Amino acid sequence: MKTLVNILGLLCSLFFSTIPFNVIGQTSNSDLLVRQAIQEMLAKGNVNKVEELIEKASSESPNFRLANFLKAEFYSAMSGMEVAKRDRITVRDSEIPHNLIEEAKLRISVPKNVSELKPLQILKLPDTLNYIILVDASISRAYLLRNKNGEPVWENDFFITVGQYGVGKDKEGDLKTPLGLYTIGDEVPKKNLTPFYGLGALKLNFPSAYDKFQQKSGSGIWLHGVPAEVYNRPAKASEGCIVFTNPDLKYLLKLAKANRINVLVSPSVKWLYPKDWRATYNRVMNDLSDTVIPENNPNHVDFQRLELSGIYLTENDKTLILDRALKGSSVVRREYWTKNADDWQLKFKVKTKDS
Repeated sequence: MKTLVNILGLLCSLFFSTIPFNVIGQTSNSDLLVRQAIQEMLAKGNVNKVEELIEKASSESPNFRLANFLKAEFYSAMSGMEVAKRDRITVRDSEIPHNLIEEAKLRISVPKNVSELKPLQILKLPDTLNYIILVDASISRAYLLRNKNGEPVWENDFFITVGQYGVGKDKEGDLKTPLGLYTIGDEVPKKNLTPFYGLGALKLNFPSAYDKFQQKSGSGIWLHGVPAEVYNRPAKASEGCIVFTNPDLKYLLKLAKANRINVLVSPSVKWLYPKDWRATYNRVMNDLSDTVIPENNPNHVDFQRLELSGIYLTENDKTLILDRALKGSSVVRREYWTKNADDWQLKFKVKTKDS
């Protein structure tokens, strides 16, 4: 048994180097099984457990390429075949599909104890919102966060695909996924979809009013699934949409029918312990002490009745979205701020019917 564990440890060192990881939560089952298997590998843990997890993942999702790849390499290592003896450079450069190695790294890059943390990017959620999906483009992961009294609470997370050229969409056809805050709209009618989109698609309201203000263009940005013959697409492979596995998309389609869900796409996400997160909230509120007082409104709307309902640090701590809700109505004013030196400056504002 010790020899088998040592071989497995060598195999892991070839593939993954050192990556922090802790399995939590309830992502699609095959994704979770693979992540647990890799955790066992990295810990040089129970070989039988690794075998059980990999077998279960590949059995439940026969089209899951990464699961099948890990299964093949696992059995090669256990049999003492040459794969377990090759040096890292040779393996990575010629023998192993590079995109699968990268996918494995991304899948196990979920922050440790994420269920106990809170994202810097979301400091307050409006009462009218049930959930928000926070996309961390740097690790191809979407976090489903529940709104609990205005605070984001981790509930689930998913491996996703973004645009072929990453994020930061500027124009139609640039093959990038938009950055920013969006609302999930209607489900795309099934009759309008080909099998390429899997189980379905949900519309995003890109370009938003702020995107148009910035002269960004594009259309047809959706959350959608994958063709039946594959489990998932590579991390960067879409034309700008956010792509989920079909099991995850099925889950989101059901959730979207009964709940209001927004999507915040960020280049990366910073996670904080609750104490630090609340300190950040207090600091931002202090910085905004002059701006949170409603100004005189030339359109004769009583903004003295506005409440600060949403606070989002979209890309870093120098870009901010504020939602102000008008009591007793569905009117929301969304404001976009940037920080220059020590001062916040309003770049754009728009009234909407909801947040």
